[in-house]
Amino acid sequence: MDKIIRISFSIGVFCILVGTVFNIQHWPGAYVFVSIGWIVYSVFILCSLFEYRTISWRSHFRKNMIVGLLGFLYSTYLIASIATYITDILGVFPWVESYIVFLTPVFLFGGVWYMLSVRRKLLYQKRLKIEFDFDKDTEKP
Repeated sequence: MDKIIRISFSIGVFCILVGTVFNIQHWPGAYVFVSIGWIVYSVFILCSLFEYRTISWRSHFRKNMIVGLLGFLYSTYLIASIATYITDILGVFPWVESYIVFLTPVFLFGGVWYMLSVRRKLLYQKRLKIEFDFDKDTEKP
């Protein structure tokens, strides 16, 4: 499952970035790249959620920080495209656009929520000066 997470993350991000560059340059194939990228990136999100207990807190924190950051970047891209070209929201990504509009808050909420929960656990560990087992979510004796 860990390999699926890494592969889907790298392929998804690569396709999204290539599709965005293609869209900016008005080259054909932009929508295909963005569509494939977001679908594969969703596989990364789902696998991360299923592997929630086995992934260590620190690596999970980094991954969710990336998820939140990419969600934020793409939501700003959407806002910029709506502000510049009103028809982009309707015409650029006919079926993928609505999919992305609904998924962006999920990415943002997931990334920010997990970042805050991990930060809270780290502060708790530091304040009480105890050793915390991040993999099992329990205190070590």
